[in-house]
Amino acid sequence: MARSKSPIKARLEDWYLRRVPFPTTPYVDPFNADPLRNGSVFARELREAEIEKIRHVILKHGFASMVKPWSWMWAKKKVGGSLGMGKTALLAYVTDQINQDYGKRFFGSAVHWLAVYVPVLPAIKSVQDLAAVALTSVCSQARGTSVERRLLGRLRRKVILLSPPGEYSASVRNTSDSHFMDDKWLIDQGVDLSQLSAGVQKHLREWKVTSAYAQALASGTLQDYLGTVNSDPNLVPPRTALANKALSFLLNDLARAAIAAEIKQVTFFLDDFYYLVRRTPLKDRIELAADLRAFAVTGGASFAAVRENVFSWVAVMHTHTASTFNAAWETADLHKMAPLKLDAESSVVLNQFPVDKGRDLLYQLLLGPCRMRAWLDVFISDPT
Repeated sequence: MARSKSPIKARLEDWYLRRVPFPTTPYVDPFNADPLRNGSVFARELREAEIEKIRHVILKHGFASMVKPWSWMWAKKKVGGSLGMGKTALLAYVTDQINQDYGKRFFGSAVHWLAVYVPVLPAIKSVQDLAAVALTSVCSQARGTSVERRLLGRLRRKVILLSPPGEYSASVRNTSDSHFMDDKWLIDQGVDLSQLSAGVQKHLREWKVTSAYAQALASGTLQDYLGTVNSDPNLVPPRTALANKALSFLLNDLARAAIAAEIKQVTFFLDDFYYLVRRTPLKDRIELAADLRAFAVTGGASFAAVRENVFSWVAVMHTHTASTFNAAWETADLHKMAPLKLDAESSVVLNQFPVDKGRDLLYQLLLGPCRMRAWLDVFISDPT
């Protein structure tokens, strides 16, 4: 008897594909140059409802004072007949949409927002490590202009607008935000970058940013500075020296710099946050929850980010990991703010895509940077 074709094989033939074009491993590397691996293949129309919930329920229409410091995004996994959940692609997409103009188009008004995509890798073992990876993500240029650079642009703009009349030309004062990030454009306009950097550093010091951090941020060399503290340019996983200082760098210095730049909110999307939970032994998870509470919610005496309500965190949790962390989460009273429950009104649930949605993802792939003859020859049997 002839063996019948599997549904997936039949579907691939319907689409003229020789084999599945997407990665076979569920792990996505957001900093990989290959768009098949880095989450760039994103079909917005498949996630419209989730995007709207992030915009309106999680991020409160762009009203920063209303945003809760912690929210959950759920990866609801099932076996067979499905593709991935697309969580990395969704988080990267929302991050990029917010950062392109500080949230103006995403929210529909000038909200002065920034977003940071943070990959919580399996090697992360503590809240200190998490802070170090968040700092690294702030500096990352893997998806284009870094958050560090965007923050520097806002700081330069602020310093220029505060300067005495005549110190900078009208064309510089009135230019678009993007030009303040562009060293060459500023130099072409006659701006002395060393003088501007000194002005930014002075402005940051007035907001109590530590001297070395202020100098690094003002000169656009924050990653180099973090590498020096780490005694290793490879910041992930961090060495002890950086891990010990990461919380203060992130929750004090970076938060004060954001306030100095008139950024109202910085949202950190913690992809694969469940890795940190799994890495923590059951007996230590109550301590982890307490650390997270201080990190994001109650550390006002210690951390400017908490005291000024300028940071918010959206963490991805797998359904089968949540049950082992819920008791610790409730012990820390964090369930009163962000219930660790799939059906909580504030949670965004990501179900896996059924196989028949693969055509929509493939269409986005062919529209994007992967549209190459060699790629088509490998995967498609009849390009016509």
